[in-house]
Amino acid sequence: RIAHVSDLHLLTQDDVPLSRFLNKRVTGLLNLKLKRNQKHRPGHLAAVLRRVRTWAPDHVVVTGDLTNLALESEFEAVRELLETELGMSPDQISVVPGNHDLYMFPFSGSGRPRPTPESKRAGWRAFASALGLGLHPSGAYVRHVPEASCVLVGLDSCVRPQRRFFRHNGAIGAEQSAFVRAVSETPEYRAARHRLVLLHHHVVPLPHGVGRRAPSEIGMRLDDAESAARLFDEVGVTAVFMGIAT
Repeated sequence: RIAHVSDLHLLTQDDVPLSRFLNKRVTGLLNLKLKRNQKHRPGHLAAVLRRVRTWAPDHVVVTGDLTNLALESEFEAVRELLETELGMSPDQISVVPGNHDLYMFPFSGSGRPRPTPESKRAGWRAFASALGLGLHPSGAYVRHVPEASCVLVGLDSCVRPQRRFFRHNGAIGAEQSAFVRAVSETPEYRAARHRLVLLHHHVVPLPHGVGRRAPSEIGMRLDDAESAARLFDEVGVTAVFMGIAT
């Protein structure tokens, strides 16, 4: 049994100087104050994780936006929360990053050391390493859950550098696509009953009712969704777990 949670948006502001927010994080902070603080409360998240624990899943997957402002303290708080509330070992928890976890910066703040795309990615890699994910150079990874006859392929849909300030769309890219194809040729993958892909951005458009306006997908789209969907179909993926608004 696989349990799926996403978009934790865990926020910690303890001992964080104001200068740390003078970059792309400032939009995340405003977003939190205006909207997300009503949705993403640590107490609610802890309650959800405790409920998941009662189901005794074989594995838990988290599909991105672990943090809200991509602070080091937030990554540490997420790790502690997952381990404490789920009561599972790191090899039973698989995560992929979201756009909130890998913010790019429109202008530099006065904080030292100044954050960079490289330092933010290093923070994500350290978090992934603590869970034993073993990231491939492309940003992807594979995990086997034999007790569930399952192979999990984690993809980083934020692997491409952000092209513009307010553009948070994602992409899988050629390297990760090649990684998926290589994994699909392995005996473990072919023998697995469940072949799952994890990523943050949407592969398919958001659903909406008949006669209703389609919801906004600004920053949610996977720019190479069409080719990714074809790839997943070709290699026999049985389910895709996504984040943002799923």
